[in-house]
Amino acid sequence: MKKILALLILISLMGFIACGGDDDNNDPSKPTVTLTPASVTVNDSSLTQTVSIGGTATGTVTLNTTELPAEVSAIVSDTTITVTGIRPTAEDASIDDSYTVVVTREGVTQNLTVVVNLTTTFDPTAPTVTFDPASVTVDDDNLTQTVSVGGTATGTVTLNTTALPSGVTATVDGTTITITGVRPTTENGSIDDSYIVVVTREGVAQNLTVTVNLTTTWTLASTPDPDFYGTWYNTGVFEKIVITEDTLVITTNGAVDTIENLFWTPIVGSGNYSIGYKFTGTIIGDIDDHYLFIHTDKQSLAGAQWNENTPSPNPQIILVKAADPDPAYYGTWVDEFEIEIDEGVSVPVQSTAVLTADTLTVTTEVEALDIFEESEYTIQAWVPISGSNPNYPTGYTLMIYVEEYDDYDYVQLFMHTNGESILVDDGEDGIVFDRWVDP
Repeated sequence: MKKILALLILISLMGFIACGGDDDNNDPSKPTVTLTPASVTVNDSSLTQTVSIGGTATGTVTLNTTELPAEVSAIVSDTTITVTGIRPTAEDASIDDSYTVVVTREGVTQNLTVVVNLTTTFDPTAPTVTFDPASVTVDDDNLTQTVSVGGTATGTVTLNTTALPSGVTATVDGTTITITGVRPTTENGSIDDSYIVVVTREGVAQNLTVTVNLTTTWTLASTPDPDFYGTWYNTGVFEKIVITEDTLVITTNGAVDTIENLFWTPIVGSGNYSIGYKFTGTIIGDIDDHYLFIHTDKQSLAGAQWNENTPSPNPQIILVKAADPDPAYYGTWVDEFEIEIDEGVSVPVQSTAVLTADTLTVTTEVEALDIFEESEYTIQAWVPISGSNPNYPTGYTLMIYVEEYDDYDYVQLFMHTNGESILVDDGEDGIVFDRWVDP
């Protein structure tokens, strides 16, 4: 019985191991890194080897080369690793060993084996080439570096600079090498890598390592559009925005938000509102964004939600550009009617509206009841609108301030095609006022 139980346990364990247990190393969703070839040999006859990086991992490739001897370097450019060896020059300095370079991409590491079989070129009478400093770094703050060539070699110093990136040059004058960098100007042109300049003198070649850390000078330009400048009103509520090159001022029912240091980023809408901008600025120390699109007629803006995945605007508010006051509406307009105060008893009522460029004065008089009421409103803006009544096709929304309530409101006026009456408010509840003619 014990033997049977032990056999069952063994079979169970074997099945667990065969299924991989809880090991998720074979998870196909995890990124992978592959090296082709997986190992390289650097020797006297093959001083340079390249390795291609594959797999599903993406992003920057980094190398840990701390194990490599001083005579062997490994650098990466995009997805290619270049391993370069130099034969030792010191006595008894030959190298015959294996080393590991750790390759990392997207958090995944892979070991590259570098076998080194380099014999010394030591010759007490042979010329040598040395550098001071041994390597240089060109960056935004140090665009020019110099290196002095020393050693016992004599004659002309020559350079092989084919490995250097565009914008970085190396020249030699006598025994002084000058490395010069120019910051890139394209959007994704920044350089962060190491390169080899091969320096040769009297037949002796020596590698000079040049590390380049240059950031691009490219910046996204703010592109103000004068078509957006001015004052715009949302006639549904008292809301206005004032746009200048540097500020976006939003007023809602008297509350004012000023967004400063405005940055204009072009975005694409659709239909009649195809041209738009993301407005980014500061308000009370915080960053604020607004998205506005202009109509093809340049007379209205759509305020919309927008993102890069759904670029077509979904207008939430429409803002209309204010117009100059219309003198055709100036003057006194009268509406006369009767109200029933008791069964079978009616009294006349006279309402008047007096319009100027800046004020609207409304009076209501019921002489029989000795009632006289008058209200004066300050007109903040005349905003053009269209009406639904064919006799009153166009008009204005007057954005007004009600001093009595310290609040903002609006009234809609539409002019009859004959110019002799105005309709106050569109729709079924509209009231017609006739132009006052002095008897």
